[in-house]
Amino acid sequence: MSELLTESIRWVNLPFTVLLGIVVVYWLFVAIGFADSGFHGDSGGDLGGFHKELDLNKELGTDGGAIHKEAGGGHDVGWFGHTLTFLNVGAVPLTFVVSVLALCLWTGSLLINRYLTGGSPLLALAFLLPNLAASVVATKLITQPFRPLFRLLLREGPDETPVIGQRCKIVTSEATPDFGQAEVVTTGAPLLLNVRTMNDARMVRGDQAAIVRHDAERGIYYITPLPDSDTQTPNPS
Repeated sequence: MSELLTESIRWVNLPFTVLLGIVVVYWLFVAIGFADSGFHGDSGGDLGGFHKELDLNKELGTDGGAIHKEAGGGHDVGWFGHTLTFLNVGAVPLTFVVSVLALCLWTGSLLINRYLTGGSPLLALAFLLPNLAASVVATKLITQPFRPLFRLLLREGPDETPVIGQRCKIVTSEATPDFGQAEVVTTGAPLLLNVRTMNDARMVRGDQAAIVRHDAERGIYYITPLPDSDTQTPNPS
């Protein structure tokens, strides 16, 4: 144990140790929240918080589509968005993915600097990218089995409001065949859905559409513009 602690606080490993420490503190606060809720006999609030954490899927897009867009203009962010999708962000809660990635980076740093670099700063720097690449792949493999679990936790139950055939309103800057979210008005809180347009249609915030199909595997709904919505078509140029 002392040897592990010594390796962890070596300056070549320290950044990853600090990152992992932040993750551990975060989950300790989460655990304390659940414990405090159980002590006072009220688990509803914390379970609600847990489901809010799972609802990162809805904010990011279950298939990772929304993370391909910049906050400002809805432009593709390229390799960064694809990396997040590869890491299952959206299908698995972001904090869970970050936690696994931090653990993989820390473990990789300890092993590399113990057996390959001998603590050499230059060699440790040279192995940063290989460690990151290996950690990303390991995170993908570790989080992949959790996709069905979180999909099950987020799946609409039989008592949920049916949405096929209902009207929805676009709430993101745009809705396209690759990106979009829409809101469905219910008797309770509005439902926020990940949506994709059909036939290359492009819609903007506030447009009205009809929900025509549900892709349960990807967790998205296909929509078609309503006649009274101001639908835009893709620019040929």
